[in-house]
Amino acid sequence: MSLNENLKTRRTQLAVLSSVIVIGAATAGGVVWYGSHQEQQRNPATAAAPNMTGVVTATFNEQVNDAALAQQQAKTSSLEQQLATLAQQVTQNKLTTEQKLTEKDAEIQRLNDQLTKAPGSSQTPGQQTPPAGQNGTPLPGPVAAGQARPPEYTITPTSGTGAVNMGQGAGFYPGGSGQRITGGLATTKFTYDSLKKKPTKLPWIPSGSFSDAIMIEGADANASVTGQQNTQPVTIRLLGNIQMPNNKEYSADGCFVVGEIWGDISSERGVVRTKSISCVLKNGKHVDMEFDGHVSYQGKGGVRGKPVMRNGMIVGYAGAAGLLSGFGEGIKSAATPSVGLGATADVGASDVFKQGLGGGASKAADTLSQYWIKRAEQYHPVIDIGAGNQVTVVFQKGFRLETLEDAEEEKAKEALQQAGNAAQGAVAAQPATQTTQATTTRTASVGNINPDDVLRQASQLRLGDTIN
Repeated sequence: MSLNENLKTRRTQLAVLSSVIVIGAATAGGVVWYGSHQEQQRNPATAAAPNMTGVVTATFNEQVNDAALAQQQAKTSSLEQQLATLAQQVTQNKLTTEQKLTEKDAEIQRLNDQLTKAPGSSQTPGQQTPPAGQNGTPLPGPVAAGQARPPEYTITPTSGTGAVNMGQGAGFYPGGSGQRITGGLATTKFTYDSLKKKPTKLPWIPSGSFSDAIMIEGADANASVTGQQNTQPVTIRLLGNIQMPNNKEYSADGCFVVGEIWGDISSERGVVRTKSISCVLKNGKHVDMEFDGHVSYQGKGGVRGKPVMRNGMIVGYAGAAGLLSGFGEGIKSAATPSVGLGATADVGASDVFKQGLGGGASKAADTLSQYWIKRAEQYHPVIDIGAGNQVTVVFQKGFRLETLEDAEEEKAKEALQQAGNAAQGAVAAQPATQTTQATTTRTASVGNINPDDVLRQASQLRLGDTIN
């Protein structure tokens, strides 16, 4: 019975101990988890920058660019159309108002002249009466100022466009609206400048302007001493707007920049100098012009890359060849017998063989060493720069964007102007005596023609006659 009690007690103690251990472990785990959770909240993990190497294509961001350009183009077209409509309405209203005022003044003057200077009237102005017909109905004629005419002879003033008011004469013109249009001339004003082709207005890119870009073509930049003379071409695509001074911007999204790159082994960067920029505008014109600029990466000039030196094995080969040359010289020296002063030595066949073997090996190894040394000199360090790097294109020197079409038109105008100036100079330089002689010759050639005879012969011509 006592044994069972001991077993029960032991089991109870083990159960209590297990419960204490489990609760303590759970409590410690909770404390550790809470501490790590608080640490993560105080120091959130930074998002890793995406690796864009090798994933950039020629259609990068094309859908986003097309949507933004289409929206901006629609908004601009709507604003331009509204502005053109308002300007046209203002101009038309001004012309209509001036024309109406002029016609009213002329109508008033005509009526005043009718009242004061009626032909065939013996009465004084202010006392004229209209003549009467057979039935006693007054006929149209001048009346005194302020005297009312009968309703059937009321004058209907014309509108500003020369048309009689609506409704008058509707019974006389069946099938029509009763609107009668009088004759007249329509005038249109235009200037020669309005017919000229207006050049595309593009902004001036000041020095120091910059734009975000991405490299769509990498390179192994030459980092040798003469690397600046042996450059590699690179292509860069601009992203977003060009940031100009005073918070001004110009959209050059999608434009390409072509440059040249060489390596700087000391800074482990590829130095990029831009050469030209190319764009296709929304109106179909093209921009392709040179400019001075450079490329920076993460706030520093040049693009960070990985230096690579590939001539280590070749240098090892050259060292091994030099070692073999030394062994050959040693074999040759060991095979040469040495004797004292005044003594002679006989050289056997084995000695000759050893000397030949050592000398030949030394000569061959030396030649091979020189070959590998020259080959090693042809290798130089390079800076490995991949595509997809986010860079910044900086415009060092200010310039104005200009389309190829506008430049060609300007050159054609200059050539035409120069040709006109040359022709005018040639005419001005002609001697006055030659001009006088030419005029006299032309006068003499037509001096025998009588104008009266020519007119008389011309009046006698009939249809079908020929003139010699």
